[in-house]
Amino acid sequence: MGALTSKPYAFMARPWELTSTETIDILDSACSAIRVDSKGNIIMRILPNISSFPNDNFISDKTRFSHDGIKLQRISVPLVKKNNEYLPITWESAFELIKKKINKQNKLKISAIAGRLVDIESSISLKKLLNSFGSNNYFNSENINLNYDFKNNYIFNSNLLNNDPDFCLLIGLNLRFEVPTLNIKFRRLFYQKNLQIVLIGSKINLSYPVNQQGISISILIQILEGKHKLSNKIAKSKNPLILVGSSYYQRTDFTSLNNLLHWFNYKIRTYRSIFNINTVLNAASHPGLFNIGFYQNNINAIGKSQFIYLLGTDELVMLNYIKKQKHETFIIYQGHHGDIGAGISNLILPTYTYLEKSATFMNFEGKICHTKKVITPVSTSSHEDWKVIVALSQYLNLSNIFNFDLTKLKNEINLFKNYNFYNTENMKKYNKKALVSLSPIIAYKKVLHYPLYNFYTTDSITRASKIMIKCMKIIKQHLNFI
Repeated sequence: MGALTSKPYAFMARPWELTSTETIDILDSACSAIRVDSKGNIIMRILPNISSFPNDNFISDKTRFSHDGIKLQRISVPLVKKNNEYLPITWESAFELIKKKINKQNKLKISAIAGRLVDIESSISLKKLLNSFGSNNYFNSENINLNYDFKNNYIFNSNLLNNDPDFCLLIGLNLRFEVPTLNIKFRRLFYQKNLQIVLIGSKINLSYPVNQQGISISILIQILEGKHKLSNKIAKSKNPLILVGSSYYQRTDFTSLNNLLHWFNYKIRTYRSIFNINTVLNAASHPGLFNIGFYQNNINAIGKSQFIYLLGTDELVMLNYIKKQKHETFIIYQGHHGDIGAGISNLILPTYTYLEKSATFMNFEGKICHTKKVITPVSTSSHEDWKVIVALSQYLNLSNIFNFDLTKLKNEINLFKNYNFYNTENMKKYNKKALVSLSPIIAYKKVLHYPLYNFYTTDSITRASKIMIKCMKIIKQHLNFI
């Protein structure tokens, strides 16, 4: 048997012709360490970086082969929508149009929504821009509703995996699609430590056996109320884990169910703290957005907004809601691909992808990660996201209010590494005070679903990739329900 080589890379270049750059991948929340090999301004291949942080020398097929989407369907110049057609304009004309629209609007009705691939620098700059208008309407694009005051509510504690867990309950979480590198760790725990894994959700193949209990929310309620056979098994386990997917926090009955979940954890005193209930986010931007203050969507605020700023937002659920608005709304899309968000916008501003700039992200474990510039941007008319927002603020004469110092911002981001909103003792007191009694449960019959069903096409880059589209076609030939 010969060597296993990458088919897209075969016969394309010699190793000594390549320039290697160590950076991170942002197509999922793990922010895996990768090595990008380029020839000139063309990305030839992506390999896992030999590093223990954070992916154990493993990357998914999506990370490895979706790089062809970087240069496809790109937005090269600012575009304005006139008579259902997009026409190119200059940056000065685009900023002048934005200035006229903002001056006509009620500043409190200006909203901003950040997408899956947004870095921390651009998120903070957009937040400051809206604050200079007096607006606090900035949200994440997937309506994840949880208590953001406690950082441990949305950061995964990876140290729990080193304590030999003997039981794990997955709630609406498809690890293989959402965080493949974490799924590899659970596969290792299953075969090496005999970890018992129970899943509440539709039947899936995680590459290791799991005990699938069903898709009904009533099963989860029975377990948490102590009426299910698994309740005693969880209570008797030495180191149990409860992992919750982001779709759980998108339910309308989330508040009631979450109170029951934490009440159950408090009563059985598993791991002697609340931290063994862990949230697993699937987007690279979400931990950073939550840390900054981009919370769940306020439907009323968005519904009343007459001016919406989409920062790399291509999530279909939120965009469908915006399209249903009966009143006229001026929508700006700032991004790098002509994807779903660009298709509903009145004005499009082109920016760089993550391989064309240096930016900062926070992964699902709360670790700060940095991308590095690998190739020269495709278009000379596009710019970095935060620079576009700063230039817009200067054009709007907000320099006195909008003070943006990148060096100072970098220092603030570095503080995220060791910063907690509340210490452990205060959190225990909070939960003890809040969970001594259980309020009546309000739950709907809606089944537990997964946030990602199309693994290969989850964002604007992968949807533009010819290789990822081909992968989806191959899957459809074998699975007729996708």
